[in-house]
Amino acid sequence: MKDKIYDSIPSGYYYFAFKKGNPIQRFWHKYKFLEISDSMKLKDKDILDVGCGPGVLLSLLPPVYKSAIGLDLSIKQIDFAKDKFKDCDRIEWLTKDFRDINHKKRSFDYIIASEFIEHITYKDSIDFLKKARKLLKKDGEVILTIPNYLSLWPFIEIILNKVSEVSYEEQHINKLTIEKIKKLLKEAGFKNIKIKTFFILAPFLSFLSEGFAGKILSIEKKLFPLFGSLIIVKAS
Repeated sequence: MKDKIYDSIPSGYYYFAFKKGNPIQRFWHKYKFLEISDSMKLKDKDILDVGCGPGVLLSLLPPVYKSAIGLDLSIKQIDFAKDKFKDCDRIEWLTKDFRDINHKKRSFDYIIASEFIEHITYKDSIDFLKKARKLLKKDGEVILTIPNYLSLWPFIEIILNKVSEVSYEEQHINKLTIEKIKKLLKEAGFKNIKIKTFFILAPFLSFLSEGFAGKILSIEKKLFPLFGSLIIVKAS
């Protein structure tokens, strides 16, 4: 997997985008994390967050889960998470290749990969998902969020490439749509696949008011469940 490009992301970048970024960045990350959290029944569950970056998602989950692992190939992101979230004693932060986890020794109720597989090739995505299936418990689920390239996302990416420290053009090498994701998941052996999207105009209205943007987001999700810029998948 191509980790060298990803390692060019500044330490803690997504933490600072979530905490101190412009209103659009803060809204995007906050409501993305809420979507992921709301899709899980956390009590007494074992969770693996692949490509966890600086660890924001796991740090926000209500601590009712049994255990959590934040996994990332970037040493500087994991070091940031270890320092920033050292009081989250149920979370283990690891710099380790996902492929090296022994499925005979560890298994998980949820494997999360939030905006991860667009950073790796299509073939690596299939290998990743096949490995995830082996690591899931009997009723476990993989949860993915992925930019939707059949939406406004390509235009958003052009803007981000001009104003952001991170080059999304270099980062996103696997440009996916809903149909491509379904195909990918089926190739990896998943049968129960649930897909929806969110974020059309709502994030950009957060400059006016986060509360107003949140209400628009709720309307968008009801009326246009498959046209959002970010795809969320649950599969088993």
